[in-house]
Amino acid sequence: MRGYYIASQSTQLGLKGAAIPALHRKSLVKGPGVQDDEILAGVEDLQVELGIDTDVPGTPNRGAVDRYVNADDPILDPASPTYNPNVVILAVRIWLRVRAEDIENGFTDTTNYKYADVDFTPSAAQAPFRRMLVSKTIYLRNARQMS
Repeated sequence: MRGYYIASQSTQLGLKGAAIPALHRKSLVKGPGVQDDEILAGVEDLQVELGIDTDVPGTPNRGAVDRYVNADDPILDPASPTYNPNVVILAVRIWLRVRAEDIENGFTDTTNYKYADVDFTPSAAQAPFRRMLVSKTIYLRNARQMS
């Protein structure tokens, strides 16, 4: 079992002593115990969306992603009135917002980052760092239930 999270401070510091956020992973290990590993410094945010197929089994579009939702979307919750028993998860989309380790003099990031359910614009304190937004969509081949 593994869980991923964003730590506010990496095990390393930027050249100017600034704290760097980082992607971490917690794993259950023998003992029992929990092991915490830093995966990548500079990661400010991690978002995950699920690509779902809402079509009724046997219809022509069954087996194609109709839309992306959060894991807590009511369409996936059997206790919700909007639950859809026909939903199949076909893909996972992962988003990472990564920033530079150090501020860049003379640079101001005024970009409005919109992804998943996030709408982020850097504050004045966050603006001197360069950023990039990356995403990866993973199609779950073994989840394609056509009937």
